[in-house]
Amino acid sequence: DIQWSATHSDCYWVPEGNWACSKNVLLVNASDGETVRTLETIGGSDCDVNHAQLINDDADAIVSLRLCDGIAKYAVDPAGNRTQSPAATWIVGGPYGQFPIVDFDGFVWPPNTTVWSWQHNAEYIGDDEYIMLDNGGLGNNSRLLVVAINETKQEAQLRWQYKLGTYMEIYGDSDPVV
Repeated sequence: DIQWSATHSDCYWVPEGNWACSKNVLLVNASDGETVRTLETIGGSDCDVNHAQLINDDADAIVSLRLCDGIAKYAVDPAGNRTQSPAATWIVGGPYGQFPIVDFDGFVWPPNTTVWSWQHNAEYIGDDEYIMLDNGGLGNNSRLLVVAINETKQEAQLRWQYKLGTYMEIYGDSDPVV
């Protein structure tokens, strides 16, 4: 996945690494392929950044940490430092998760708990909601999943799911249709 930069002409954002495991998010010059900036993420390649979405005119990055079963938000340095290793604004889900997650039955999963797993393409869709393809959160039944993340209350809540009736071991995406 790549995304054109909102603030850097002729540059795009892309997860760093190979097809199997990405560890950071890069801002790349489309003209010459040179890395302009690197956003270092938690866990490095042990977490696998499989999707990054820059929002708020590149001020924030929403990062899907597939192997860590989490979604993270990073503040991107507006000064444009070449390499940046910020602490995440928040991480939800998985071993690095900081917020409790309320499921569809009202059960509250504590921080650092895996509620979805091996997700792909977690991204912000508005109204504090994030959509993803949860490859393995239900065992051998993948699902499309929407989670609402309330930064002020520091909690997350599962809002919607669609069980696919099959197990998608790798890859996949979920996008709302308007």
